[in-house]
Amino acid sequence: MIVPVAKLQGSSLDWSVGLAEFGEAFYKIPDWWFDDRPDGCFLPPFKETGESPTVDSFYPSSDMNYGGAIFERARIAVSPILDRGGWSASLGDLTFEGRTLLMAAMRCYVASKLGPEIDVPNRLLPPELLDQYRIR
Repeated sequence: MIVPVAKLQGSSLDWSVGLAEFGEAFYKIPDWWFDDRPDGCFLPPFKETGESPTVDSFYPSSDMNYGGAIFERARIAVSPILDRGGWSASLGDLTFEGRTLLMAAMRCYVASKLGPEIDVPNRLLPPELLDQYRIR
């Protein structure tokens, strides 16, 4: 379902960051890898190392090890929203907000790579987004 990047959160945002980071190769990963889990969502490695494949956790919208590296590399500016809480992230003429620094920064990153709207697998969207953006 096509939804605004500004509405993405949790699994749908992590999935979108993966698509922005890895491009077409990312479509080989089934969306069930991104089901909400206490320890994040999972991605198989993209690089062949000659060793047995491993599975790595990938949840850039909540783990600074991933999200921090992405927004630092992309040079996304972040700042707190003092009057109402949350964070703002900017890159060029794009600005996005989020409850957390990483949520705002990853929304900004996804929009910079993929545009202001993105087609996300329905199973990754929270029910309120499914109801709001369902074609009637």
